[in-house]
Amino acid sequence: SLAPEGCDAFYVLAPVPHLASADIDWEVEGPRYRDRILAYLEERYIPGLTADLDTCRIFTPVDFRDQLNAHQGSAFSLEPILTQSAWFRVHNRDDQIPNLYFVGAGTHPGAGVPGVVGSAKATAALMIEDARQPA
Repeated sequence: SLAPEGCDAFYVLAPVPHLASADIDWEVEGPRYRDRILAYLEERYIPGLTADLDTCRIFTPVDFRDQLNAHQGSAFSLEPILTQSAWFRVHNRDDQIPNLYFVGAGTHPGAGVPGVVGSAKATAALMIEDARQPA
């Protein structure tokens, strides 16, 4: 665990618009949004949460852009709408160009660490499958 002995780590994910879709000053709104989320959690689920916090870190779309080079600060690559989900998501192997493969948050199966690892596994399997095909 990242938490010191006798402590716990807690992670909250609150999806927000990427930088191109909303004009939000994250320097101002990030702390406000954090406070609203903490108040909600404290009121409904974890009484005393804010008093017990030793550290609280905010990671905004600006951070995704600047620290992770995520286009427009998008945490999840493609927008999670039906026409960019499941089969409609970018495939791991190109349908037109032989030996062109794609991997990452914007491809099948999706974003987040589990999605990216799954994408790498799926793409590797396709590459192995293609390498075994006679030329």
